[in-house]
Amino acid sequence: MELNLIRKIAWSYNKTTKINFDDLFSEACIGYLEGQKRYDPSKGTKETTFLWDIMTSHLNSIIPNYQKFPKTEVNQMEPCSPLDLLLTKEKWDKQSVWKGPLSKEARMICKMIFESPHEFLVLNAPKLSRGAVKDRLREMGWSWEKIWSGFREIKNNLSQTGD
Repeated sequence: MELNLIRKIAWSYNKTTKINFDDLFSEACIGYLEGQKRYDPSKGTKETTFLWDIMTSHLNSIIPNYQKFPKTEVNQMEPCSPLDLLLTKEKWDKQSVWKGPLSKEARMICKMIFESPHEFLVLNAPKLSRGAVKDRLREMGWSWEKIWSGFREIKNNLSQTGD
């Protein structure tokens, strides 16, 4: 495996996109493996050149998933991940947060995640999980402000409960 090639591509994308290096490295590895399956030496292309093209093409295709939010003041705050919510569901149920301090919007976000965790939770990728929730809310007609306000409120509530 050409680890140095994969690292070089991941670092170059990390510098230009500010996406987490580990996420980019993982995605570049996926591109590398796809390229390995498709490489045909009889076509005269050097293997590393072919793999470079496949990995950069793969990274270019996934970048929009990581950069869907415009950079506004509202989006500068890192909201909690859906996984955080699922891990604290029992504690939240005991504290009756559904009827308590959360707004209707924040409760709806939590309810969506608790009812369909398989749909929204991407292991080891909280940003992708948040993106799945955000995409669903946008489909439902929610504004950016409403979505980020709900995430922010949930995060603040989580930090107040000691999680």
